[in-house]
Amino acid sequence: MSVAKEKKVFRYGNFDHYYGYRSTALSDSKEKPNIWNDPRLLVMKKKYFKKKDILDIGCNAGYFTISLAEHFHPKMILGIDIDGILIHKARKVLVERNAELNPNKHMQLPEQTKSSAGDFSEDSDSDSKQSAELLSFKHYHFKSAASFDAGSIPAERPESFFRSFPNNVYFKQEDFLHNTHYGDCYDTITCFSVSKWVHLNWGDDGLLYMLLKMYSLLKEHGRIIIEYQSWSSYRKKRAYCSEIAAVYPTLRLRPEAIPTILERLGMQLISNRKPTSNVNIPSHITKGFNRNIAVLRRVGDALPLDFREVTVTNLREKYDVKSLIEGLEEA
Repeated sequence: MSVAKEKKVFRYGNFDHYYGYRSTALSDSKEKPNIWNDPRLLVMKKKYFKKKDILDIGCNAGYFTISLAEHFHPKMILGIDIDGILIHKARKVLVERNAELNPNKHMQLPEQTKSSAGDFSEDSDSDSKQSAELLSFKHYHFKSAASFDAGSIPAERPESFFRSFPNNVYFKQEDFLHNTHYGDCYDTITCFSVSKWVHLNWGDDGLLYMLLKMYSLLKEHGRIIIEYQSWSSYRKKRAYCSEIAAVYPTLRLRPEAIPTILERLGMQLISNRKPTSNVNIPSHITKGFNRNIAVLRRVGDALPLDFREVTVTNLREKYDVKSLIEGLEEA
């Protein structure tokens, strides 16, 4: 007797083909999406990223993280995701994209470095020394902090090497809500299509905790760029799995309150719009990613919180959240 295959549940929004089915992108054909021309790139500004330290929370398989690095030339961009399988894929995608952009730099992979590249080195199209370096433990762990200083640069590499694509792109498995983040502060923190899943899994306090922690990791005058989904999209997922079904009825905050909460924390709203607000972008191109993207700049003081001690469960004991949510909760 055949056994029906159990449907895989992605309760954290960690869909393994997320960008494949979401993006219609900017290709010549509507039937053939180009994931490297994400329409959200057209509402980003270079000054938010160029020569800056960037943290991308919930990077999935890394496509948009890599696109940001490719287009806007940050000093460093670190993509983190709760799903280790997606992080493994993101590192492979980075190697593949580099090979596409720099085909003339292709070199044969030395035998002694093949083992560090894992199963990806079996692909003959990716057998290069640089590919092995991008996949190696050394690339991802020689510097644990977010930004580089003179003492962190290996002697055989100039500092400029690690500040140019693809060597300025890093991926790490991390549960942002529950793991200690060891990076330094960032110039810009991005969070695309993630807040809904945090909200549905950890409730109002989970969402508030994420926003507080993001704020705490900003440099002075640093920016948060957050894409949030509509409440109607929450309703569609309210019975997605038993864990979400239990949390959904407890939610009192709505996603539209996110910019206001961040403003109350000490941020200034710069813009809050959808890609379709750009009249030069046809509507069929933004399908799947036509969500509000809020850009805010930190103008307030640092938070009196130690996130090694503050957790989602004790947040209300450690911080007066009432000042953040007053008048924003639904009955």
